[in-house]
Amino acid sequence: MSGCSTATRVLGLLWRSSGTTRIRSSTAIWRISKDSTAIFVGIIVTRGTTLQDELKTLVRGWLDQVDADSFEELARYGLQPTSRPRREVMKRVQRYRDPVSFRQAWVDHFVADKFGAATMHWRKLDDRVGSGSGIRVRWF
Repeated sequence: MSGCSTATRVLGLLWRSSGTTRIRSSTAIWRISKDSTAIFVGIIVTRGTTLQDELKTLVRGWLDQVDADSFEELARYGLQPTSRPRREVMKRVQRYRDPVSFRQAWVDHFVADKFGAATMHWRKLDDRVGSGSGIRVRWF
């Protein structure tokens, strides 16, 4: 079969992985594609800096819209935090010095717990790409 070639396709999916794991896996996939006839295209869907900066405002806006001031009211919307978040939120609400409202305590905890800087978002990814990990990125 003269003139024919075979190509390998590489698909890498990294879902909710830590920054170190994500970069190590991405680098390994890049090496596979570089060392063979593989065609490698990766698409990374992540939070941008604007969304990251506005998350507390967005979550607080929703909380104000549904007028929820307790865990029982959040449960109406399918949000049923475990004992750890409940404890952390109520600690801030019930403290003697500088207590905060339930809404503020819940928003702060929810955003930090679910969308904190330790999880995947653009700033973290941009820092890693700039560190020379061997990943080549075309920015759109």
